[in-house]
This record gives sequence, structure tokens and C-alpha cells, in this order.
Amino acid sequence: MPTQELLFSEEEKPEKPLSVLDYIAVLNETLRDIEVSIVGEVSKVSFPPSGHVYFDLKDESGDGVLHCVVWKTVYQNLGIALKMGMRIVVLGSAGIYAPRGELSFKVKAMELTGEGVLKKRYEELKKKLVEEGVFNEERKRAVPEYPERIGIVTSRNGAVIHDILNNLGRFGFKVSLVDARVEGPEAVGSLLSAIKKLRDVPLDVLIVARGGGSMEALQAFDNERLVRALVDFPVPVIAAIGHHQDVPLAALAADVHVSTPTAAANLLNRSWADAALRVAHDAERISEIFRNMIERAEEKLDLSYYLGRVRTMRLAVAERVEYDAKSIMASFDNLLRFVAMRFENVGRVITANDPARNLRLGYAIVRQHGKIVKRAETLAVGSEFELQFSDDILAAEVMEKKKKISPSRE
Repeated sequence: MPTQELLFSEEEKPEKPLSVLDYIAVLNETLRDIEVSIVGEVSKVSFPPSGHVYFDLKDESGDGVLHCVVWKTVYQNLGIALKMGMRIVVLGSAGIYAPRGELSFKVKAMELTGEGVLKKRYEELKKKLVEEGVFNEERKRAVPEYPERIGIVTSRNGAVIHDILNNLGRFGFKVSLVDARVEGPEAVGSLLSAIKKLRDVPLDVLIVARGGGSMEALQAFDNERLVRALVDFPVPVIAAIGHHQDVPLAALAADVHVSTPTAAANLLNRSWADAALRVAHDAERISEIFRNMIERAEEKLDLSYYLGRVRTMRLAVAERVEYDAKSIMASFDNLLRFVAMRFENVGRVITANDPARNLRLGYAIVRQHGKIVKRAETLAVGSEFELQFSDDILAAEVMEKKKKISPSRE
């Protein structure tokens, strides 16, 4: 291949050449944005005191090697003890270490590949957890009888969440969903982060769910840190995780394990559905009891007797009212007659004592200075007075007093 000379025109020449560090910085900025998954075989693993892990990832052909680094905090969450010869998938991006000019791949997530390796790791971890009593039934908590606040950790984009929500919608549960990766190198970190977010949310129960798959697809649910996070969760955990050949360790550690997400929703619905049926049954039973009571009362109750009693009482009241009315009217008539007699007597007394009548009978009224004179002794000889008769008044004078008459004792 002929050698080509690189020539720059005056316009194309850089104004100032980059330093080595500046150029490495440009490369690192570009490489950082290129995140990829790579499969290969582990070789030359080292575990320095810093806690970071360094290893080479070798191509299956043996013709390519990539230097890799896993930071301490990342490695602790992987749940994988790296060994030479392991076949793994790593997720991350490359960068250049400026002091040595070496390119290395910075691993942010990792998972094993190959059924044999996964099966071996599964059995080793399962044995360890069994010995600790992690899967013991007496350790597990019962799901509340009437749960209301449900936490869910799963992928928001899969069919799983739709199956759960469609079946939970009947009783108005309050659902807190945290989206999480459930497959691939990032799944473990994503699941742990989602579970951590829900620890501070008031919940009655937590559901961790995903569909079925191979052991490789479900290996995130065989992770030790995930198992311990579920065991330490503050409320009961329902695992709705599909099976590989063996039950995932996270499902074994959960307080309740069901085979499908729909089964998890039905489990939570069951107590509410049973309660609704009991209420409906009790309401019908109460109605039946009252119907029977009314029927028995009607059988024992002779309505004709009570109707006859009512009619008799009504007639008695009517007769009493009529009698009282007649009595009152008779008393009133007697009162009127008595009053009439009194008026008549008073009339006779008034008539008998009428001065005009007495004057017509021959009597006269004596007055002196406008006053009636009742006794003769009040008139002196020679005094003048008046005599009133029925037809006229006469002037008179006392000439003499003839004989004194004794006053009546009446």
C-alpha cells in the first residue's frame, strides 16, 4: 500500500497543536459516551488492597485482549467472585489512563454466561443461604389480611406490570411502582436501587416481579445482595418470578412466592374479595332473619281482634264526647235561666225603688238649697224649702213644728 503524505493547506492547519493530556481528555470524553456490552473469558485477575479488581477479558479466538477494571463499590454489588476461565458479559465504556497511556474498559455491570457456571454458582450460594436459615419458613412474615398500599418493583415496559395492575384495579389499592431492569448486566444494580427507594415509602407489602426465562436471563434474581435486600425489607415481600429449572434464590427468600404476576395480584385481592362475599352473605342472612321474624309475628298477631278493640274504643270516645257536650249545654241553659231570673229580680227591685214611681203614688221629695232633706229636724221654723211632686215643684216655708215622730228602727 503506497505511503500517503498528509499535507495541510494554510486554512486547514490547526492554530495550535493539542497537548498529549488534552488529546487524551478528548478521547476519554468521546469514549465515555460509547457504552457497550462485551462477552469474553476472564484471565489475569488481580485483587489489590484498594478493593478494586483488575482483569483481562480475552476474546474466544485468543487474538484480542481488553484490560478491564471494576471499582470496589461496583464489584461488591455484582455477587460474582471473578475467576480465571469464567465466561462473562460486561457492560461499560473505555478510557485511557493518561500516566501510562493505557486503554482500559471500566466495568459498571457484569453477569455470567453459560448454564454450567451459573448452575454451579446457584448451588453454592443456595447451600450457604440454607445454612444461614435464610429460607426457613418460621422466618417468613404473613401478608397482611387487608393490604392497601402496594409497592411494586419490575420493568414498567413489560407485560408483567400490566398483568398486576389490571388485576389489582378492583379494590382501589394505592400502588407505588419503581421501574427496574430485570435482565442483563445492569439488572442487579437496578433492582437494588429500586428496592432501596421503596424502603422509606409507607407500604403494606412489596411485590418483586418478572416473567420466566432461562437461568442466564434470571441470574439477577440469584444474586446474594438482592436476596438479603428482600429478607431485610421492612414489610412482607411477594416474589412473582417465573422459574428457570430451579426456583430463583430471591423467590425462595421472599415471604411468599407465587408463579406469576397475576397470581400475586389475586393473592392480594383474595381477602378483600372474601370480605365482600361475607358482607353480601351477611346482608342476605340479616334480611332473611327479619323476614322470618315478620312472618312469625304476623302468624301470632290476630289483627281482627285489635281492629275490633280500636272500633270499640272509638265508639266509647264518641259517646263520651256526645254525653259531655249534652251535659255542658244543659249546664249552660241552667246558667242562662239563673241569670234571667236574677235580672228579673233586680228589675223589680229597681222598679220598686224608682223615685218617679213613688212620686206618682203621692210621695214628695223635700229639698233645701238643692239637697234632699231626709229628716224634719234639719228644717228650722221660718226656713224655706222645696217640695217636688210628680207633676211640679212648690216653694214652701216652715210655719211651725207640730209633733215629733220617733224614727223607724228599720
